[in-house]
Amino acid sequence: MGDDSKKFCYKCGKELTGDIQFCPYCGADQAPQSNTIKTESKVINDTSNNPNNNNINTQNVDSKTWVILDVIGWVVFVFSFVPGLDLGFLVSLALGIVIQKKFNHKGAGMGLWIPSAILFGILFMIGFISGFLGAI
Repeated sequence: MGDDSKKFCYKCGKELTGDIQFCPYCGADQAPQSNTIKTESKVINDTSNNPNNNNINTQNVDSKTWVILDVIGWVVFVFSFVPGLDLGFLVSLALGIVIQKKFNHKGAGMGLWIPSAILFGILFMIGFISGFLGAI
């Protein structure tokens, strides 16, 4: 009776034979705790060590996309200083969050949404207070 379940390295995705401790292709430790879900997730997310991966073009497009979104976010951020365009801070805030969450560029995303949120909050409070004082 043979082993019907195939095992794959959680790091490089290559098929493994037998019960081995380390992957013969990339050297990753094949701990018994690593289950199929973790392995599939790692193989999908880690494209750098797998030369046979077909998602390389998609990753390059994503990398260009986040840069374009970052540039658009900063342009909108700068134009938000023009009186009447302060809602642009919300647009750059949203783009920063998308860059951080969808494209996994934490530094670029946070670098955009944090200043946008701070300035939007300050301008919102100034507008609220001036509107309140104007009503008195």
